[in-house]
Amino acid sequence: MQAQTQLFILKHQLQDPTFLPSGHLQDQICCKLTPNCLTSSSLYKFMKTMPKIPSNLNHLWKLHLPPRIKTFCWLLLQNKIPTIDNLQKRGMTIVNRCCLCLSDAESVAHTFTLCPFFLAVVNNTLYLTNTTYCRPPCYHIDDLTSKSLTLCQKEIMAFSCYFTWRERCSRTFSNRASQPNNIASLIIEEWRLLNPD
Repeated sequence: MQAQTQLFILKHQLQDPTFLPSGHLQDQICCKLTPNCLTSSSLYKFMKTMPKIPSNLNHLWKLHLPPRIKTFCWLLLQNKIPTIDNLQKRGMTIVNRCCLCLSDAESVAHTFTLCPFFLAVVNNTLYLTNTTYCRPPCYHIDDLTSKSLTLCQKEIMAFSCYFTWRERCSRTFSNRASQPNNIASLIIEEWRLLNPD
C-alpha cells in the first residue's frame, strides 16, 4: 500500500512542469539515479527519499462518505485539485480570481478556508443540521483529519468542501450559479441519505 502511495506521489511530481524538458534542448535518454539505465534498486532508494503522505490522511478513509467525496478530500488535503493557482504552476496562463466570491485569487487555502461563499455553505449546513462547530467562524480543510472534531462534523466539512468545488466547476464550465443556502440543502439531502438516523 505504501509503495502505491509513493508511486502516486512520483507520478504527480513527474507531471510537474519543473520536470518537463525545455523546448530548446535536444531530447535524450538520461537517468540521474544510475548512469545509462534505471534499476529497481536505484528507484527504490529514490522513493525512500520522497516525502511521505501524512498518516493522518488515513483517518479520512474511515469517514462514512461516498467514495467520490473521500477521493476528492484526499486530493484536496494534498493540494492536488486543479485550482487556478495550481494550473498556473503547471504553465497555464489564466486570470486568477475566485469565481465564488469574485474578490481573491483561487487557491485551495482561499477556496476551502477563507472564501465567504464556502463559509456561508458551511454555516448554512451546520445550521440546518443543528450541529455546533468547535471554532466558528473560521474553518479549515485540515479539520477533516482533526481528532478534536466528531465524525458528524468531519462529514459535514467534507460534504461542504466537495459541494463547494462542484459549485465552482458549475460556475466555471456551465455558467450556472447557486446560492450557499441551496448548496447547504443539497448537502443535507445527500448526507441524510447516508445517515438516516
